[in-house]
Amino acid sequence: MSAYDFHIRLPPQPEIAEVQLLQKVAATLGFAGLAIESSKAFTADAVHEKLTIFRRITLVPRSAARLRAQVDKHTKNANLLVIQGRSKPIWLAAAEIPAVHMVMAREIEDFMVIDSQTARAMSNQGKPVEICLHKLLVLNGAIRSRLMRVMNSAMDHLRRADCPLILTSGASRACELRSPQDLMALSYLASVPENLAKAAMMQESKVLVSAIRHSTSARSVVQIGREK
Repeated sequence: MSAYDFHIRLPPQPEIAEVQLLQKVAATLGFAGLAIESSKAFTADAVHEKLTIFRRITLVPRSAARLRAQVDKHTKNANLLVIQGRSKPIWLAAAEIPAVHMVMAREIEDFMVIDSQTARAMSNQGKPVEICLHKLLVLNGAIRSRLMRVMNSAMDHLRRADCPLILTSGASRACELRSPQDLMALSYLASVPENLAKAAMMQESKVLVSAIRHSTSARSVVQIGREK
């Protein structure tokens, strides 16, 4: 299984030993690569030999009007450029920008924005929606139940639109990583059908890796990790 976790969030000043441990655990869990979001660049000797590492930047724009300017500013600094969809205009605008690789839903507010229009906009452009499962691991009680209900509604729209999905952990430490199989199992709580969960971890991951490697940003950035 050539699976990737495209959402690893490192703290502002991570220790190299911590980063190496996280990568070692990821390789042990069966991942072929990671997309790491960090303000700190890493030299080749800090990268696990079995992993391909991409540099990720997540933008959280305040308005759709400012989105394109923010994307243009950061395109050359990342292999993977992701927008966190906090409003419907942002989802619709992000779907139309080629340099944006995918739009992420992580918080309850993100999933609430997903409706038939946003799902169709993403599907029409063949752009995947990132379903970050981190909150399912850290929330509990009534707030977790509410998140699951909102995820269920969002997934209904995404399924109907035949929108490609990417499943991620949003991990910031080694102990927060989950294997590809565990991420697929966890996605059941987000109402992701088994066949779509498997496609998200396998086929859609391959498509996204190909898009990253052929994009302008990937060609203009020295990657953190090694190409295989």
